[in-house]
Amino acid sequence: MAADEGSQDTLRLQFKAMQEMQHKRLQKQMEKRKEKELSLKSRVEDHTEPLESYDGLSLLQAGEQHLKNSFERRMLEDEIEQLRDQLRETVDENGRLYKLLKERDFEIKHLKKEIEENRFAFTGTAGVAGDAIATKIVELSKKNRVLMAESEGAKTRVKQQSKHIQELEQELQTVLARLPTKGATDAGAKPPRAQTGDRALQPETPEVKVLQDRLAATNLKMSDLRNQIQSVKQELHVAQKVLASEVGEDVNVQQLLSSPGTWRGRAQQILVLQSKGLLWDL
Repeated sequence: MAADEGSQDTLRLQFKAMQEMQHKRLQKQMEKRKEKELSLKSRVEDHTEPLESYDGLSLLQAGEQHLKNSFERRMLEDEIEQLRDQLRETVDENGRLYKLLKERDFEIKHLKKEIEENRFAFTGTAGVAGDAIATKIVELSKKNRVLMAESEGAKTRVKQQSKHIQELEQELQTVLARLPTKGATDAGAKPPRAQTGDRALQPETPEVKVLQDRLAATNLKMSDLRNQIQSVKQELHVAQKVLASEVGEDVNVQQLLSSPGTWRGRAQQILVLQSKGLLWDL
């Protein structure tokens, strides 16, 4: 818009300068005309002064008057011809300027139309589409942040449960190792093995049963946590795909989340991405 106004101002200045040049040219011509009239008048006076002494020579006076009239007429005709030429040149020049001005106006209208079309394509009708996209991006960013936090929390809980399971297994092995051997009264009996596969051969004490129940509950909870992690990962993957379809694949999501800008700043980023051709289907 500033460039259009600058071109219009330039055209106005050029037109004004040409008008001033024409005005000065006409002033010079008028001055020359006055000078010619003064010189002609002085010549006529110079010729009439000696003729006044000859009252009887009316024929000479008539001839002098005729000469004066013819000279003035010729001067006027020359001046009229010059003025007509100047008028013709001025009309032609004004026509060229008018044509140039019309062309510039057409170019300005075309540029304004392109700007409005681009603005409409970027922001939508009255900016509603741009605001909706920005709001959607904010929602997706928040959802992505929540899902990532849930995923990290689930991973932490899985690690804790895995560690707890290992502790329970070690405790169970210790308890099984302390149990009395089966058939200790029989000579040559084999010593007990504290492996998990031989648990059914060992007598179940209340302490072992409690540990086994706790281990089973922990394994069940671990399985549930793994299912939750898988579900969160799937939701996170879907959210990241939707977010990438909105802001482009080359955009760093972590940088977008940590950016202190508001949704209007992200809307401006959308316009930049659109101008680069990264967003085609809003």
